[in-house]
Amino acid sequence: MKILHTADWHLGQTFFDNDRTLEHEAFLNWLFTTIVTKNVDAVLISGDVYDNSNPSNKAISMLYQFMQKVSNQLPHVQLLFTGGNHDSPLRLEQPNPLLEHTQIKIVGSSKTNADKTIRYEDLIFRLKDNNQGPDVLCIAVPFLRLGDYPASENGTYEYQEGLKKYYQQAYEVAKQMATNNEAIIAMGHLHALGIKINDRDTSERDIIGGIEMISATDFPKELTYVALGHIHKAQQVGGQNHIRYCGSPIPLSFAEKNYKHQVLLLDIDTQLNAIESIEVPVTVPLLTIPEKPASFEQVLFHLDLLQQELAHATVQPYVEVRVDISQMSANYIEEIKQKFNTINAKLVKITAAKPLDKKQDATQSFREFEYLDQINPLDFVKKIYSNKAQQPLNASQLEKINLVLTEITKQQAE
Repeated sequence: MKILHTADWHLGQTFFDNDRTLEHEAFLNWLFTTIVTKNVDAVLISGDVYDNSNPSNKAISMLYQFMQKVSNQLPHVQLLFTGGNHDSPLRLEQPNPLLEHTQIKIVGSSKTNADKTIRYEDLIFRLKDNNQGPDVLCIAVPFLRLGDYPASENGTYEYQEGLKKYYQQAYEVAKQMATNNEAIIAMGHLHALGIKINDRDTSERDIIGGIEMISATDFPKELTYVALGHIHKAQQVGGQNHIRYCGSPIPLSFAEKNYKHQVLLLDIDTQLNAIESIEVPVTVPLLTIPEKPASFEQVLFHLDLLQQELAHATVQPYVEVRVDISQMSANYIEEIKQKFNTINAKLVKITAAKPLDKKQDATQSFREFEYLDQINPLDFVKKIYSNKAQQPLNASQLEKINLVLTEITKQQAE
């Protein structure tokens, strides 16, 4: 069976107020073609389908048109969506009544019975091999919020312990449903221990600040594959080939511009036979000019070169300009903006930076001035507390802050 793993589409995202419909439509068209050419049986979309809990009509229409196209032209292909932390469960599941007689399934949230027990059977789907090979059972786990996973024996909700129990109990239910030694795979939208992201990447936020993570060893070892979303850089988890983030299909920040944006094609029968990485073409490039902050005069020199390079470009790239604030002109922002009146590109960000003192971190040469909406909320609280109290937050304080942030995230999603 050929199963394609993708995640973190973030449909409806605006990039510094620039609409990205062109890029998302290009990706979905490419994805449809890839499904056809690779003879894909099923597609797993592991969360963050939309960029926010209240997506625009354009973003919703884009998703529905893609689903309709697959359903009409490739009725044998199964699409399985799960909700991410950016998705509203109710909004994501809205079309479900219309999809009952299709091969498209959407799991926005975890469901419970009247006695609060989890309905794991609602998460388990049988994926069919169109070449008459063995079926694969998939446990479609959405982003789990506080209270979605089992409580500890003392009644409190411990994230790592809760998720470990959740996946183990879901696996036991799937195992009972399996026949003929069928492979069992799982989906998830979460932050795993030991993953790598770019230090400048502010689009990837730990689910509630970085304490709530899960280890590769917390997943049932019998799972054939774990298809994860949430981290935008494609990578294995804990060195395990069968536990993977596929990454986002397009760069969602300048820190992601050098990531290999891809989807993963799995070859599975009763076991995982192969994983093929398929790179997603870049529709609109992201450029940082220059890569390291430079004097205002050097910046202008680099922009002159850029003007020549892009004179005949058919697509305008997004450009971030990085300036050494200690050597800049008083009117540098307006002068740079005016410069872009003659450059075939979109200026979306000017980053001002200054050299660090010699007493500071020797591994860095510049400190950037970040925008408030790019700062991780927990990191901001940590920094303020550390400056005021001259000591870090303790574990109890971090837990309380995380509970507050979790509740805020939950209310935003609803």
